[in-house]
Amino acid sequence: MTTSIADTPEYADFEAKHNRHLNMLSDADRNLRRQALNEFKKAVNSNISNAILELFYREKLCKRLVMSLEDQVEKNREITLEILTTAIEKCGFKEES
Repeated sequence: MTTSIADTPEYADFEAKHNRHLNMLSDADRNLRRQALNEFKKAVNSNISNAILELFYREKLCKRLVMSLEDQVEKNREITLEILTTAIEKCGFKEES
């Protein structure tokens, strides 16, 4: 019996830890958006399994990051680009992008 990565406790913990930050990305307060982006930057650069990162990125984070590219604050847009670039490199999305 094969277990999906989404059913693992590691993925559940990672998702639970970062759900709050997903919601913060759409907050009106630019400092909260930056805080969330910095948390995702740390997560993408951490030693988390690429399979967990890839699933979270595809299912939850990608759409929110694309919307963050239109942020009014330049620093937030820069952090967003760093996260996208790192995720593309770590998860092997270069062919898709």
